[in-house]
Amino acid sequence: MAVPPLPRPRTAPGLVRRPYSARAPERQARTRRAAGRERGASSPRDKPPPYAGEPGTVRRTSRHRTLAGYAQTVPGTGSGTEGGAEVGLGTVITWWGHATCTVEDSGVRVLTDPVFVRRLAHLRRRLGPVPPPEATVADAVLVSHLHSDHLHPRSLARLAPGTRLILPRGADRSVPSLRRLDARRNPAGLRIAEVDAGDEVEIGALRVRAVPADHDGRRLPVGPHRSPALGYVISGESRTYFAGDTGLFDTMADVVGPVDVALLPVGGWGPHLGPHHLDAGRAAQALAQLAPRAAVPVHFGTYWPIGLDGVRPHEFYAPGDEFVRKAATLAPEVTVHLLRHGESVRPGAVL
Repeated sequence: MAVPPLPRPRTAPGLVRRPYSARAPERQARTRRAAGRERGASSPRDKPPPYAGEPGTVRRTSRHRTLAGYAQTVPGTGSGTEGGAEVGLGTVITWWGHATCTVEDSGVRVLTDPVFVRRLAHLRRRLGPVPPPEATVADAVLVSHLHSDHLHPRSLARLAPGTRLILPRGADRSVPSLRRLDARRNPAGLRIAEVDAGDEVEIGALRVRAVPADHDGRRLPVGPHRSPALGYVISGESRTYFAGDTGLFDTMADVVGPVDVALLPVGGWGPHLGPHHLDAGRAAQALAQLAPRAAVPVHFGTYWPIGLDGVRPHEFYAPGDEFVRKAATLAPEVTVHLLRHGESVRPGAVL
C-alpha cells in the first residue's frame, strides 16, 4: 500500500516544559470549564497538555504541520554529532492515543490496538478528537489482547477491506462479533489470523513475532474462553517492541530479545493500576532490562472514567512525565520520546 511520506520539520532538542505542580491551577480551571460541556462533545480547543521532561532526554519539535488537527513530527535533524553524522533507525512511530500506534518500517504500515471512539463504556476520551481517517490506513493490525480498550470491533470495522488482522489465539470464540469482520465470511472483511506466543508472521518486508505478556488476556473476567495476552516484535529496518498491556516479569528481556525501539504502557484509564500492568516506575525498570536505543511511552492520558478527571487530574497527566524522570535514572542511555496524541517521531534519528 502506497503511503505518503510524513513531513520532516525542524527539531529542538531538550525542550523543557514547566513541571506539573506549576501548571496545576490552570489545569484544574480547564477541567472545571470542560465539566460544563455536553457529554461526549469535542471542542476545537481540546489540546494535549504540555509535558515536562529531563533536559536532553526528550526531543520535541518546535514547529508542527498538522493533519486533521493532529501534529505530525518526525525529528530527523538537529545538533547531531561532531561532523554532522545523523543515523536514523528507519522507523516512524505515530501515537494516536492509548495503545493505538502506527509503526512505519520498510514501506509497511502496522497499526496496534486501534480504538477510534470518543466514548468507551464508562470511559471518555479526555484529550483531543477521535483519530482522523488517516489513522486507519494500515497494511496490518496487531491486537495484543481481548479487553475492549484494545480489541474494539467497531473501530476494526473502519479498516479497509482486506487489511490483515493479527489476533491472540481464541479471539474468534470470545468475541463473536469478529466473525462479521472475517473475509472468509464477508467479502468486504479483514484477513484474520490468530497467533500464540512464539508464532511469526510475515507482512511485506516485515517479520512480526508474538511474545508473551503478563496480563489477563480474556475478554471477560469470567467464562470458559481464554486467550493469551501478547506483545509483538516488529522486525524490518529496526526492531520495534509493542508491549500491549503487561506487567513486569523476570524473563521479559529474554523472551523479547534485542530491540531498537520499545513502545511501553506507563499508565491506564483510572487512578489505580491493578496487578499485571506497568506503571511509570515499573515501565522504567522494564526499559532498563530491555535496553533499546529509544522508547515511546503509551497507554496513558487518553481515556478516563467520566467525571473522575475533575477530582484527580494529576493522576491522569502524570504517568508520561514520571516515566521520563525515572527512565533518566534507571536507563539513562535510552532516548525517551514523549509524544502528544497524533505526533510522529523517527526514534534515534540523531546520534
